[in-house]
Amino acid sequence: MSERSTRRLSPAVIASIITIPVMVIVGFITYAVLKSDDATSADTPLKAMSAPEQASPDCAKLIAALPETFEGFGNRETADDGMISWPPGDQVPGPVQVRCGVDRPESLSPTSGLQVVDPVQWFLVSAETEAKGFLWYAVDHRPYVAIWLPENVGNGPIQQLSTLIDENLPTAPIDLG
Repeated sequence: MSERSTRRLSPAVIASIITIPVMVIVGFITYAVLKSDDATSADTPLKAMSAPEQASPDCAKLIAALPETFEGFGNRETADDGMISWPPGDQVPGPVQVRCGVDRPESLSPTSGLQVVDPVQWFLVSAETEAKGFLWYAVDHRPYVAIWLPENVGNGPIQQLSTLIDENLPTAPIDLG
């Protein structure tokens, strides 16, 4: 017998051969989990949006009327910049966010499609963002209110917000530019 065929691998070498691929797999899994968390917590368009009228009495009245929570979301949080958020629950991919007193949406025009969520008319804006969801503006009440709704959230939050906007903000003609 040759020396080559009878030679055995040491336990340390065997452990290394097994450990290295396992560690690589664990690293990929960890990266994937952390990456998906980053996608759900990505900044929404409301984060950078200015709200010159957020300190108005009408916004204060609306904000005071906002619910403590929506079904499937955490408790209401108010950021230093005035944005109101409800963090996502287990089944929802992102937060619901509201900003009162925002500027009129620039892309609102005579050919814009509006959707009525009784009794408020909403304008959906296409938003380029890593966060997955929809940016809506209430366009027939003042001051303007923008909301961010994550994908697959259903229509519960926008229905509830429509009622609160109608009860707390004055109606106004739609300004199509």
